[in-house]
Amino acid sequence: TELSPLRPKWKFWGAKVIVTIASVQRLGLWSLTLVSLWTENCAWYLHAYLLCFETFLISIMHFCAYPEKEFQADGPLAQAGAAMSRVVPTVYGRVGENGEGGQADEGKVSDV
Repeated sequence: TELSPLRPKWKFWGAKVIVTIASVQRLGLWSLTLVSLWTENCAWYLHAYLLCFETFLISIMHFCAYPEKEFQADGPLAQAGAAMSRVVPTVYGRVGENGEGGQADEGKVSDV
């Protein structure tokens, strides 16, 4: 596919893993507070402590997901950026009397 040079699988799993781990871990710690194994404060601190280590491991995975070569001048993102530079930005301004959009005056704020 056209996204394969960007390796979207690693980028997706990097975000997915941290969100899933954080929610499942929080649910597990919360359930342990219900059976009085830990206080709620202890569970929150343990959750924060574990997240520090988990995000460190996920950040290492991000080195694989976002390699430096993607951002260099000859990398795949540079080619995508060149294609995006040809896109003409939309100009927002007043709507003319005939319903057509017009250019906003430079230096003035439009009354939209």
